[in-house]
Amino acid sequence: MRKLLAAILVIVLSGVCTSELHSEVNPSIEGHEFVNGADVSVMQRLEENGGVYRLGGKPTDPLQIFKLNGFNWMRLRLFHAPSGKGPECNDLPYTLKLAKRIKAQGFRLLLDFHYSDTWADPGKQSVPAAWEGLSHEQLQKKVHDYTRNVIREFKKNGVMPDMVQIGNEVTNGILWEDGHLSRENTTPAQWNRFANLIRAGIAGAADGAAPQPGPEIMIHIDRGGDKGTSKWFYDNLIARNIRFDVIGLSHYPWWQGSLENLRENLEYLAGAYKKDIIVVETSFPWAPQQFTEGNDILSFEDSVKRVLHYPATPEGQAAYLRDMIQVIRNTPGGHGRGLFYWEPAWIKTANWGAPEWSPDWEHRALFDENGNALPAMKEFHASRQGADAEP
Repeated sequence: MRKLLAAILVIVLSGVCTSELHSEVNPSIEGHEFVNGADVSVMQRLEENGGVYRLGGKPTDPLQIFKLNGFNWMRLRLFHAPSGKGPECNDLPYTLKLAKRIKAQGFRLLLDFHYSDTWADPGKQSVPAAWEGLSHEQLQKKVHDYTRNVIREFKKNGVMPDMVQIGNEVTNGILWEDGHLSRENTTPAQWNRFANLIRAGIAGAADGAAPQPGPEIMIHIDRGGDKGTSKWFYDNLIARNIRFDVIGLSHYPWWQGSLENLRENLEYLAGAYKKDIIVVETSFPWAPQQFTEGNDILSFEDSVKRVLHYPATPEGQAAYLRDMIQVIRNTPGGHGRGLFYWEPAWIKTANWGAPEWSPDWEHRALFDENGNALPAMKEFHASRQGADAEP
């Protein structure tokens, strides 16, 4: 009788609602291939504006260049209703067109939902203009339905994402002010609102893929070298029974600390949560540049002293990436699943210098000013298991 009652209870609880069933994520899969990834969200716009990439001096599809250098994943961001100016081009038609190119060349695809009309990061998580003034319950429905409909469009076009980010660098929440978080003074009620929004996105991704299994789910924060904030965030998230597959971290050394800081955090996260971890954003300059953005972890002067002992040269960029890849590979339990280089194709074009185009990223690309691949490209080829030949 006890076994019968227990079985009935399991059936009842597991069938509470369709969305809850669909929010179940894929089980962890052993033996993942190491992720050599690139976020190429702006690449197509750069090509439209005269950007040229070369292999052996000959203009070549940049995706082919990445493929030949050992890359196996691509990442694309998605804005809700972007302005279309400069790099704010990542609406659904643009993203689908680029996703088709990516899938046609055999790459896996990570889709990064920003849930905003513009850039979403720890300093800004603006609600899409079309969603302004909505209640918490209405925002949950919008997040679910929008995510579901986007995934359905990708599926219909034959470019189903292999992994989905529910939000971008969500350390301080999403859809401010409704889903705003702060490590200093967030209440349990605020955490619950944020969790409801994340849960709605996860359910939407699964519902969009149904009846097939949904894509893997990544939850991404910016604190690659900050163990304390990472613990605070994922402890609270998991305490609210958010079901996800992969921890995503950003690690830019001038903001998130040294590779030793990253190593310590990866070691902690792998041990505490037993989940795969991807450094889903990183980069390093191949030429000196001015860092113009704010930083709440290290000042630029401190970062130079503590972190940027790698020179800002093509060789320094390659050395930094080589060491970072090794740190990730050494993550306990094999949970260091890989990395994505952020916008390696962001090169100078004929329209460079317009107000809406940031010049900061030009010297962090994996191509030089003439569109030729830099030595750091080879580090991705070398990181492939069993790869011992030059690209």
